Amino acid sequence: MNRLLHNHKMFEFATVWWYNVDDTVNVYIKFYLGVIEYMKSNFTSDVKDSEKVGKFLDDYFYDYYKKHSEFAEFERVHNRYIDFKGADVIGTTKSGEKINIDEKATASYMKKQILLPTFAFELGGILEHNKDYRGWLLNPEKDTQLYVLALPIEIDGEIALSEVMVIDRDLLLSMLAKEGLTGKILSEYTDKVYQGDFNGFDFYPEKGTYYKKIDENFKLVYSTKIAEKPFNLVIGKEFLAQVAGEIFWICNDKGISPVRISSERYFPPANWKRIYSFLHKKG
Repeated sequence: MNRLLHNHKMFEFATVWWYNVDDTVNVYIKFYLGVIEYMKSNFTSDVKDSEKVGKFLDDYFYDYYKKHSEFAEFERVHNRYIDFKGADVIGTTKSGEKINIDEKATASYMKKQILLPTFAFELGGILEHNKDYRGWLLNPEKDTQLYVLALPIEIDGEIALSEVMVIDRDLLLSMLAKEGLTGKILSEYTDKVYQGDFNGFDFYPEKGTYYKKIDENFKLVYSTKIAEKPFNLVIGKEFLAQVAGEIFWICNDKGISPVRISSERYFPPANWKRIYSFLHKKG
């Protein structure tokens, strides 16, 4: 049935056989069609949330970042092919160099108003027909040069606050390699997981996840309850701050200047409300 779930011919199957099966199978068909509609609804919601995060960054981050970086301009990408290659935004430096920027956000947590102490980097997942794919962190087909990581908080339907880090992809991979997490080792983990080899992982049935803690900064997580069966390298923000060099706190008020924090002074805040209050008092 898992293969059936990822197969678009499910709809044809349901139409042809609807009146020629017993009640039990009928129930299964209704159930799986419901799951598919739920997945489509989630996908639509994810796209809308990503667009909302992108607009927030356009309105409140990029103009400010130009003043504190080598960039002269930022242009949002509307070409699906370029987007697929790992560029949501193309930045142009003052010297004229074009830089591909991929935006990643914890959008599914913003309505819950949860500020995570970590960020997940995709190593792999499952497409339809149970075909596994290489995630965006290690995928050689991605032309991403920078990641803009956003951890937004939504209040009354609007993004009110976001923590933002700008991560150089090559530098991140280099620093991971120094921690013993080379591209080869991460790829080997990914291959084993999608071959069903979870040796060294703990399983948490209530969450449907396989979990392997590497150290305080890194863990590997495979999720069985999500349709794409993602396999992620989850990285602590303190390590990411060292890669980024600085962190930005942005709120949805152009009259309030964002806050820049150097990695030496950074610690993941336990309460985003304190940051929100501080920004408004400062502004």
